[in-house]
Amino acid sequence: MEEGLDAVEEGKKKWIILIGDFYHQFDKDLNIAKEKMKNVKKEGLQINSTKCEQCGKKMVLKFGRYGAFLACCDYPECKNTRDISNKTGVRCPTPDCKGEIVERTSKKGAIFYGCSKFPQCKFISQQPPVKEICPHCQNPFLFRDKDGFKCPRCGEKTKGYRIEELKLEKIPYKIIKKINADRVAE
Repeated sequence: MEEGLDAVEEGKKKWIILIGDFYHQFDKDLNIAKEKMKNVKKEGLQINSTKCEQCGKKMVLKFGRYGAFLACCDYPECKNTRDISNKTGVRCPTPDCKGEIVERTSKKGAIFYGCSKFPQCKFISQQPPVKEICPHCQNPFLFRDKDGFKCPRCGEKTKGYRIEELKLEKIPYKIIKKINADRVAE
């Protein structure tokens, strides 16, 4: 193809003939690929270790408009699906809920945090959970707030109690001056 384009540039070959020859072979290859390639989006990818809770068959990785999810390979007979979420390792603060807080994406692409037992549990938060014990009610985690951290159980705000923030060291003026001098010299 590269040599053909060079010949067109030099005026030795007409571009219509070159493109026609290329497209004829490309069309054949495309039709072969359509016949032989699997439709991964429709059929899904096999995942060996995960089994369906309802029928015991293998689960496959499928892709929907909200991202990847697991579905039973025996669809449409078995309609079991499971969400693949980024788990935070934090239990849901709703009483009598055994769910876990997971990272989710809204229809508009915004990230939020909700209970893995949705729709039974409607807990959601815009802020990510922080694995720190609340000093007031001993709740096992807090949420980052604009001023510090807030407990979802008791509602008390705390200014970073027991939470280590980054400790930045000041760079001595002599070193900054030397770095700037080296940049100017370059």
